[in-house]
Amino acid sequence: MGRPKIKAENPAAKLPNTDITVVHRSDGSGTTFVFTDYLSKVSPEWKSKVGADKSPKWPDGVGMGQKGNEGVTGTIKNTPNTIGYVELNYAAANSLPVAQIKNKAGNFVDPTLDAVTEAAADSVAITPDDLRVSITDAPGASAYPISSYTYILVYKEQRIP
Repeated sequence: MGRPKIKAENPAAKLPNTDITVVHRSDGSGTTFVFTDYLSKVSPEWKSKVGADKSPKWPDGVGMGQKGNEGVTGTIKNTPNTIGYVELNYAAANSLPVAQIKNKAGNFVDPTLDAVTEAAADSVAITPDDLRVSITDAPGASAYPISSYTYILVYKEQRIP
């Protein structure tokens, strides 16, 4: 699956002479929402057929579902010729190979903390009070296009027992 399109964007790449299996999350997740939000922004066809969702109805024949980042990671690590998505910190912690993704500026960018920070840079001024903002496909020469905020809720005053 996808070899001709991948080869067209990466003519020097040495791809296996076999299908590539896509691995996606089978459970609802913010990671899936971010991934499908990005796809919806760069592909009108994806947006109209699937859309951005934490539990999308994957197109028939598109890969295999695995539960959580752990399931996706395990399948990618143990199955030849697979591709999938997990959170950046999860990919780094598990030494997964990562893909450069073409950003809005037309540059292929590695997923790094600096590239995610650049994706977030322009959103600070436009973040609404309810904090609902998307930074996928953000502008910036080295912005990683599949980026998102992670929110942590903490008490203003933490009681320590």
